[in-house]
Amino acid sequence: TCTVTHVADKKSRQLIRQLHRANPAMRIAVIGCYGEMSATEAARLAGVALVAPNRAKDEVLESLLALSASAPSESPVDPPPLLHTRALVKIQDGCDNRCSYCIVGIARGPQRSCPPEDVLAEVRRRLAEGYREVVLTGVNIGAYGRDSAADGPLPSGSGWSLARLVRLVLAESAVPRLRVSSIEPW
Repeated sequence: TCTVTHVADKKSRQLIRQLHRANPAMRIAVIGCYGEMSATEAARLAGVALVAPNRAKDEVLESLLALSASAPSESPVDPPPLLHTRALVKIQDGCDNRCSYCIVGIARGPQRSCPPEDVLAEVRRRLAEGYREVVLTGVNIGAYGRDSAADGPLPSGSGWSLARLVRLVLAESAVPRLRVSSIEPW
């Protein structure tokens, strides 16, 4: 979910309601900035079983599985067919810019880059799943490798940059098409 503007909040709520109307038995997990900034409001929406803060996104699968284990058994469902050819691979999260108009730095926390070996492994997984295009994405991907936290996954001074990561992905994978999402000019 997103919370950059009130319109983004509204779209998040609308999508949650649409999902619930489409399948009232579905247990919905709200993840992302709207859930972070408006957790109580999100939890009150019909069908919402879990609201996970941004800091817990990496563990959300385990939380969902725990919910499923406590729920009545249902028939297994085959995974949906691959309908898209483009996979999004998140390479960083958070932002150290403190723009007066933006809530992202508060909702997502400080700049954190994913380790390059994790990014490469994710790209390879998506290619193995049949995707033909990969988009490297994040909150502020131009800041890749310039993490502010010394104990973060990729501390500043590590020598990594977006350009170096792109060269690694192109050299070490068979990705037919690689894109980068919007890059801030600074």
